[in-house]
Amino acid sequence: MTHTKEIIEKYLNSKADKSTQNAFADWFSAPVDAELKEELLRMEWEKEECLSEEEVTRSYDRVMTRIRRRSFSRWMKYAACSAAASVAIAAVLYFWLPKNDVESLQMASSVNMTECYVSHGEKKVVTLSDSTTVILNSGSLLIYPEEFTSSERQVYLTGEAIFDVSKNDACPFIVTTPDLKIQVHGTLFNVSSYVDGSYATTTLKEGSVSVFDEQGGQYLLSPNQTLRYEKESGKVSVVQAEVEDAFAWKDGKLCFKSDSIHAIVNKIERYYGVQVYLTTSRYDDERLTAKFVNGESVEEMMTTLSLILPGMKWHMENSIVYIK
Repeated sequence: MTHTKEIIEKYLNSKADKSTQNAFADWFSAPVDAELKEELLRMEWEKEECLSEEEVTRSYDRVMTRIRRRSFSRWMKYAACSAAASVAIAAVLYFWLPKNDVESLQMASSVNMTECYVSHGEKKVVTLSDSTTVILNSGSLLIYPEEFTSSERQVYLTGEAIFDVSKNDACPFIVTTPDLKIQVHGTLFNVSSYVDGSYATTTLKEGSVSVFDEQGGQYLLSPNQTLRYEKESGKVSVVQAEVEDAFAWKDGKLCFKSDSIHAIVNKIERYYGVQVYLTTSRYDDERLTAKFVNGESVEEMMTTLSLILPGMKWHMENSIVYIK
């Protein structure tokens, strides 16, 4: 254990070279030595100092910039298995931050922050201290204070969620994601901002929201409008929304609208809690629109997709789907 502890401390203190960092990352994401990893990370966690909520907010932006550079989902799958929530979040964030940034994002007792991660194939409902209701889709992470301040209500989201915000004109509600910041007073809206997705969206059902993108643009949405942010190009579009489709996942429905095969694979993995391996690039230029609203099994869905994409072959072994 002493040797492993030295390796982890070297990694966390940014003293390892690139090849060592990559090897360490592969070891940490593998489903082995879970108890040892958790114990050592807990020891590192307990060394940290408690910082202010303002420092947490500033660090979040830096965290998300770094997270986008690497695969997020496999780390969160490990984190979801951790017995301690704080250790789980620390385990993920340590791999994208220098040591001082990790310290800035400690969800310590002084700021009373809480984390909620939703595993693939699941959904969760969270009620915040102001009575705001948040429905979290699979593969999503919500970080929020146990009690809001009197001047601002701010939460952090990676993934997808429906927010039914308790109205309070004197205390704005802010949702910060890796790509967008949404400010509201009292409203009902859906946010989708997965790190492994090529775009982020905000769909408004009731009320009004202001959306801020990474380039400093500001957009005021009215009910039944969707804002779509393309991550690669930075393009923003505001269009008339298909509101029911945007909220359909809450009722166990799955909708694709001009989605790439890669976006569909991500949605299938999150929805069914399975792994999908795409072993060909022949479908990269295809865009698919479909709705699955009757509780179809993953086998039924894959059979339907194979009919939509001529020549597509697939098989499933041990909850792993292979597409060729």
